[in-house]
Amino acid sequence: MTEAEKILQKALIVSKIPSSQWTGIQAALRDRAFFSSRIEEARYLYEARRVIGDMLSEAKTTRGTITTREDAVRTIMERGTSLGLAPTDEKMRGGLTDPSSRARAQVIVDTNAGLAAGYVRHMEDMTLGARLLNPCLELIRSPGSRPIKPRNWQSIWKSKGGILYNGRMIALVEDPIWSKISRFNSPYPPFDYNSGMITVKVSLNEAVKLGVIPDDFKPEKSPKQPGFNDDLKATVPYSGNSDLFEKLKDIFGNQITTTGKGKEKVITWRPYMVSEAFKDNKSFEINLGKPTESLKNLLTSEQKIKVGDNTFIIKDKHWLREKDRHGYDHFEGEEWREYNIPLNAGDLDMLPSLWRNPDRVLPGYDQNSILLQIDTLDGGVLTAIVNIKNTPKIKTYFKSKRKLGLG
Repeated sequence: MTEAEKILQKALIVSKIPSSQWTGIQAALRDRAFFSSRIEEARYLYEARRVIGDMLSEAKTTRGTITTREDAVRTIMERGTSLGLAPTDEKMRGGLTDPSSRARAQVIVDTNAGLAAGYVRHMEDMTLGARLLNPCLELIRSPGSRPIKPRNWQSIWKSKGGILYNGRMIALVEDPIWSKISRFNSPYPPFDYNSGMITVKVSLNEAVKLGVIPDDFKPEKSPKQPGFNDDLKATVPYSGNSDLFEKLKDIFGNQITTTGKGKEKVITWRPYMVSEAFKDNKSFEINLGKPTESLKNLLTSEQKIKVGDNTFIIKDKHWLREKDRHGYDHFEGEEWREYNIPLNAGDLDMLPSLWRNPDRVLPGYDQNSILLQIDTLDGGVLTAIVNIKNTPKIKTYFKSKRKLGLG
């Protein structure tokens, strides 16, 4: 798997969770998740993932030049501005909490590109042949790096059980110390945001000379590495927060599943549950969670009363017939056949974002329905007609070439 493939296969995860809370669950989500703390805008993440993938694959820009880090940073900044994500408070602009700032864009690019590169390199370093030649790694500061918040990595290293050899932080490639020192619980750099720390290979002879390994050292057979498309399940530490999973379930609904008890529960993210349910051709019922503040802010007083704190249910697929996928007239002729665009699987996966963070809410065809809309990056508009009487349920879902209104 290439670095670009690693990035592009990650699922977009939108939420209000800050980086401090992501630390506790990243172990379970990192190999499938593309996210940025406190970002609920899927289109922002989509564009960031796309342009970082272009950078890693050295794809050409519209100018005919190779996509650079600066291209990626500038694109993310522009998307943050165009989507209105810049803080209204001038004092908050330009910093790491501003999705339209250079500082935030640089962290997103460097962290995600670095983790993708680190993953690919780690898979190479873990082969038996590589560990015969270079069985150990050393943690060093990258030449020229200027971390925003310098950390005492030797203290971190020792506090996690690492051993110093002539003052150097060295351990076997497969040593668990690498995951222990990582904010992301990954056995490869970057080990923290803007840390500036990298690993370099240590040869067999040097490792023996330093006393890291014995003269007769022979690496064990390479452990089987999990495939990228394996079910993503991992133990998540609670750190005293015993209701973490319940809170996540309340936020994400059926997008999060859990098993286990006590302080060791297993979390599984299901980013493609809508499109998978549609393709499965079986009866289903999906809970997308309770209405967010973003949605509530767009509702009228009467609509808020009807929606209340009820969860959004997607049941079966009567709302998305096969002919709808080809842009034919549906829903009593009100959706203007000539403006429809065929839906794809990616459009189905936008349904959670449509519920959590719509661009607009329009009056429905009666007092018990509303239209949720979100603009797509390809120039289309996704619209869900939702019945808000009792439990909110979807009536139909389609894509059009322009915004639809009533009256």
